[in-house]
Amino acid sequence: MILDVFALFGFFTFIACFSSAVEESEVCSDGVCGFNSNEFMKIRPSDLPQPVLFSNWSGPENSTIILPYNNGTLQVVAEGSILQQGLKKDLLSSFFVLPEVVPRSTVAQVLSLLRGPTEGSTSLPLDADPDTVDGMATQEIFLDNDGLRNGEPSKGIEEDFFPRAELRQKVRQLLDPILDEKITPYVRQRYVEQCGEDKNSRSCTPCYSLIRRYRAGERISHAPHHDGHSYVTVVVSLSDYGMEYKGGLYVASEFNRRYFLALSRGDAVVHQGDLYHGVRLLENVSLDADKSTGKAQSSMERWSWILWFRDSRTCEDHSDSWYQSCANQGNPTCQLLHARNRQSSDEVLYWNQQASENGHGAASVKIARAYLKTLPSSLSFDFEKAKNLFQRAVELSNEPDGHYGLAQISLAEASVTKSVPDLNHLVMKALYHLESAAKGGHPFAMFNLGIAHLYGYGYPSGERDPDLAADWFEASGLPEGLFVKSMHLNALGDHKQAEDFKHRASILGFGSEWRKAAREYTGSGGAGGVDLNLPWPVSPYGNKPDAW
Repeated sequence: MILDVFALFGFFTFIACFSSAVEESEVCSDGVCGFNSNEFMKIRPSDLPQPVLFSNWSGPENSTIILPYNNGTLQVVAEGSILQQGLKKDLLSSFFVLPEVVPRSTVAQVLSLLRGPTEGSTSLPLDADPDTVDGMATQEIFLDNDGLRNGEPSKGIEEDFFPRAELRQKVRQLLDPILDEKITPYVRQRYVEQCGEDKNSRSCTPCYSLIRRYRAGERISHAPHHDGHSYVTVVVSLSDYGMEYKGGLYVASEFNRRYFLALSRGDAVVHQGDLYHGVRLLENVSLDADKSTGKAQSSMERWSWILWFRDSRTCEDHSDSWYQSCANQGNPTCQLLHARNRQSSDEVLYWNQQASENGHGAASVKIARAYLKTLPSSLSFDFEKAKNLFQRAVELSNEPDGHYGLAQISLAEASVTKSVPDLNHLVMKALYHLESAAKGGHPFAMFNLGIAHLYGYGYPSGERDPDLAADWFEASGLPEGLFVKSMHLNALGDHKQAEDFKHRASILGFGSEWRKAAREYTGSGGAGGVDLNLPWPVSPYGNKPDAW
């Protein structure tokens, strides 16, 4: 558990160094002074921003492109774009939607192979290893990757190899012709200057192919992220928006506004690594009725086929050069992604600093964590610089991780102050930032709002609200939150529903050997240096929250 040791070391270093710095710091220095009890709004998950469907299509919603097979076939294409983070307001990330690039009949055949005999079951168990974006069980199966091409297990871990090999072969017999005849030609035509057919050894090639499932009561989300490992990503929906799921794939703009794409069976989205995106199924909403039967599906489920392309016919990794040119031109998203592919810590720091200076909130957060020594760097501990960078992230893009960082700092200040008024003020400030982060979809913030309502933080009269706490634990979607929700239901005597939540927590990794280390490695979305367990002071009831 090396990751645990380093994460804990970094956190305690932060607290130890912090206590000597707090006396030199102004309590009201980040633009949110003058709190009182009324400013803890006690919002509910139902108060979070409502989902919005993407509608900002470029020009006519649909155009056509000729694909080079069968003497030329017309493919409808819709182009969309979103504004990237940054001081310049003309930097866009584009994506392209290809309706029904996979025929609905083929999708139905693929799903019949993947689904099991009973509702919600699968023909073979899906992978349950930790995801590199959010540290929860992946719920996926690879059809092609480096390991499989070498005759090895898909992830270098034990799997039921021969039954999976048979399943992969059957699914690939259905999908490979579409990949070869439609999707790959489109990618090479769309990005012809970067990795077109005439680039020979550097033509875009599908190097990774996998199928992933999201299902109500199990995994419902994938934290927002960039596909920094993929030159071009293609996501094909194997489910119908409205009838089988709501929510689904979203793209995120410069202020972390989320716009969902209403994808139906066979629709593909094509984009590069600069597109900030994620997945979230919307639970507790009704599905549309099937027009043929007049009945609605009882449980929400979304399947997708995901392809990651590299600019190499032999799948060599050239990611160290992908973003170099646009990074040198001052694009902060490119600078953030270029930093990920640097080998030396000094280069990583330099390019994150460039991205921060050019207006990228996530880069500001990373440098702030480096100053707190929860991310490795050559920087010396500097509480004030970290605080200013978190604030900068909030001001630049309303960055949820910026709000969460300010909440962490306020609670750390509260843990060492000897003044009761200052302590109350700092706790209120932390709650303000947690609510702000939750509005941006931050799962760690949602979990800690559950802690606040359960332990009475922000309740001046000494009361608390376990029911609202349970709602926030559930809304977080984290396995830890789902487990606490099950404890609440057990306390209410609802043992059946409690068992359901406990089972769901287990599916996502709660109680596994890897979950805590994976959570600390990924944070709330692919970048570590942040802890789910905030440094809460003693509660109004005289105790402190348990560590998870």
